[in-house]
Amino acid sequence: MIIQFFNNDTKEVIFKSSNVTSLDAKLNKQATKYQVEDGTERNNHIVEKAKEIDVSLVLTKTDEKENIASFQELLDYFNNNKLVTVQTKMNIYNNMLIEAIPHTESKDIFYGCTISMHLTEWREVKPEYGELKQEQVKDNKHSDTQKTGRQQGTEVTNTQEKGKSESILRGWTK
Repeated sequence: MIIQFFNNDTKEVIFKSSNVTSLDAKLNKQATKYQVEDGTERNNHIVEKAKEIDVSLVLTKTDEKENIASFQELLDYFNNNKLVTVQTKMNIYNNMLIEAIPHTESKDIFYGCTISMHLTEWREVKPEYGELKQEQVKDNKHSDTQKTGRQQGTEVTNTQEKGKSESILRGWTK
């Protein structure tokens, strides 16, 4: 199969000595469903789910050291959460994170192993920061919280505690 893996940042080809045997890409959406008064279901929003790829590959080089180096490269991307780009015959998938790399070692593949790699799209949330103008604040006492520091509560006085213990049921139970 003509499938290439690239470093997401440098676009350098990676996992060169792996032979891909199959690839399953999942592109999913979900329409929100809610029931209205008459019992019918309506939709008003679509949730785009993260792309997922399942790749089966084999390390089959006759040199054991080359297979070990290839597997260590996979482990490096997995352990350090490095993003990869996957180019298939039909599409290019950017920002893919390796979530799982289970592998099987058997006597059939003497120097190598089979790997079932699972990748998912990494979509990072970018927070937005901004200044809130005084005119946009409803209550002025909430407008300045930058220089308040640590706040201490007040001690409870005897009159506050006395009022707390008095109840309309006092004297009824013994």
